[in-house]
Amino acid sequence: MSDAEIAEQVRAALRTTGPVIPDRERMRQQLWQSMDVRTRHIMTKGRGDAGSFRHAMLGRAVRHAHVGMAAAIMSVIALLAVLAGTWHVRTTRETQRIVYVTRAAERKTITLHDGTHVILAPETRLTLASTFGQTDRTVALVGEASFDVATARGVPFVVRTGHVSTQVLGTQFGVRAYPDDHTTQVIVHSGKVMTRVRGAARVLAAGEAIDVTDSAAVVVPLTDLRQYADVANGELVFRHTQLPIILAAVGRWYGYHFQVADSTLLAKELTVTLKTADRTGTLADIQAFLDVTMTFEGNIITLTPRRRSSTTLFRHDQLQPVREAGR
Repeated sequence: MSDAEIAEQVRAALRTTGPVIPDRERMRQQLWQSMDVRTRHIMTKGRGDAGSFRHAMLGRAVRHAHVGMAAAIMSVIALLAVLAGTWHVRTTRETQRIVYVTRAAERKTITLHDGTHVILAPETRLTLASTFGQTDRTVALVGEASFDVATARGVPFVVRTGHVSTQVLGTQFGVRAYPDDHTTQVIVHSGKVMTRVRGAARVLAAGEAIDVTDSAAVVVPLTDLRQYADVANGELVFRHTQLPIILAAVGRWYGYHFQVADSTLLAKELTVTLKTADRTGTLADIQAFLDVTMTFEGNIITLTPRRRSSTTLFRHDQLQPVREAGR
């Protein structure tokens, strides 16, 4: 839509409301109702809080109404021009990003332009600039991934997850930052990394990990972690971990949703290492450790405490191997 067309929309709206405006809020509503759908779309497109933005724009037109229609029209056009520039920058930047995504029960192995190998766990998003590897090696992660970072002198590799930034000092490491976990975890398998949490820098060596929550950041030996995933080696490690946490992790890896027929099961804790590539073995282990039967309905598994006289086991032909992306 051209400036002339926008001006005509505002001009018509101001003619409708009249020259005397005793109630600014009423005029905002009248201006908005007088504009066609196309103009409304331009005024609100791409705004996180469209209502507030519309209110501010029309408010500016109202404030200039007392000095004449031309001033009100130019006020709205000027704001629309600024907004148009903002959209252009946002769209351009989005087209320059590369995004890798995995779904539930999906894993993906990728090699970045600098030679870094990345294994994405299920329900993960990795975002990087199309110029990655030239002057900058920063990636943004939501979910969980293992990184085997290639050396690039003078260009550090950085992983950003919310308020945690991890800079590689030559290493293999893992990062977990699922939104529903409310925590970020960095695990170093070899070499070193430097993490920055709210401005505070910490160096982690091989065999160390850091758990970051909204209130604290704690560095612990890997052997003390109650739960973590070794994505590179395909293991889910749990130590004295409550069942809901285990079922959430297993469900994410295999695309299942678990429910229990007896809520007392949720208080159980397990110490177990599960192989992510062995779906059947993983479910068999859970069944044996909890002494339950499993009932399948689509991707929903119901766990029921087993009666001692029952020997019913789940059917192995109901299970499918874990799916690798691209296979």
